[in-house]
Amino acid sequence: MGGASRRRATVITLVAALVLTSGCAATRDVLGSGDAGSPEVAATPDGPPPGRAPCHRGTRNLGLHRVYDDGRPQRARLCAVPGFTSSDDESTPGNAFYVRGAKGQVVVHTDISGPTLRLFRFAARKGLTLQAASSFRTHRHQRLTCRQNDQCRNGDYTFVAPPGFSYHQTGLAIDLIGTWVRGKQSCGRGRAVDPGSQVWAFMEKNARDFGFRQYAAESWHWDASGSEDRC
Repeated sequence: MGGASRRRATVITLVAALVLTSGCAATRDVLGSGDAGSPEVAATPDGPPPGRAPCHRGTRNLGLHRVYDDGRPQRARLCAVPGFTSSDDESTPGNAFYVRGAKGQVVVHTDISGPTLRLFRFAARKGLTLQAASSFRTHRHQRLTCRQNDQCRNGDYTFVAPPGFSYHQTGLAIDLIGTWVRGKQSCGRGRAVDPGSQVWAFMEKNARDFGFRQYAAESWHWDASGSEDRC
């Protein structure tokens, strides 16, 4: 889930922030080299083009897929995080939205594969096994999710973002199992908090160290977007 403001940071900005702070779906959702609307991006002098870096050591390469950033389709590498299980459709073999190779594990943008793995392992050392209900989401799945939600269909994107504008579609968001409190988009009064949840309490204390912040309206949604409505 995870509604989001249309004003959002780019993946390039995200990567720079993470460096400073942290030391198939169906085949139509996987882009080939000639797909229209998603031009090749030239490599930078310092390495591969944005979104093409190798998956972090310890995570599994799922290849280049279509992701969306602020409504714009892009090509980016997706990675599965071993041990970090997810029950979402994109991670479930045999599902219509399955990302080939996910094998029941969280799927994220390559640029946050390292921080995600480190967050998961740190939680395990603290005696907590993080599990997810959703991570990367395909465009077709986001369209269906919006159609099935009355608020999204009527232009209220607090809990379901419009297709192309969800951080799940960029591969930057994870919905965690173990907390389910709704609030408002404001990071002040009305923010969704769940101090009785071991998962939420752990994330509230530690997530920022790994580049993740909570989406204010949902206690379960944590992402590495750097957007203004993150607390």
